[in-house]
Amino acid sequence: MSHPGLKSLLLLAWGCLGISALAQTNEGLNVHTERLLRPSRYAGTFFGASQHILGSSEDRLVGGVSLGYGEPERQFRFRNLHAQWVWEGYLLQTDYIGNHPSAPETTYGFGVLSYARYYFKTPSTVMVYVDLGWGLQYRDKTSLDLDTRINSTPVIGMGVVVNLFDQDWLVGLRLLHTSNGGTNPPNTGENLLLLTIGARF
Repeated sequence: MSHPGLKSLLLLAWGCLGISALAQTNEGLNVHTERLLRPSRYAGTFFGASQHILGSSEDRLVGGVSLGYGEPERQFRFRNLHAQWVWEGYLLQTDYIGNHPSAPETTYGFGVLSYARYYFKTPSTVMVYVDLGWGLQYRDKTSLDLDTRINSTPVIGMGVVVNLFDQDWLVGLRLLHTSNGGTNPPNTGENLLLLTIGARF
């Protein structure tokens, strides 16, 4: 467990489990949660790096932009915990920082994500959210970790919502796994740990 990427993944998973446990004690929505669960538009940016987990081997830096739309979805409700169903489109660029001669230096991708976004009330006005979902991504080039250009992308993330100057800002961490689901072996896949920064309108 000495690899920093694995430690980051474990911390992310531990945080999600802890927040889920706290959420089970919620007895309804407060005014802040109700406001966030209304239909929303999202715009944001993200940046991060690939992680050597689940077989991945490439060292890549990544950055991109995203747009999304979310609305309340009763089917995603868990006990007293309500959720939005969010659709998100994004563009990304990865840059290889390793020394393998056959790895493409830069790749570009377009993806679509669909996920449940759960908001959690806290003792303060700062809200916490957790994302869990899936998507598809097209990459303009294959690479050492990606054997195909079209891949599936399970995603998990968490962060906080802060209201500044009557505007909701979201800051969080996201783990985006990209692979072909075993359709074209060896299917090592790419795992990106991302810092996400966005606004909700």
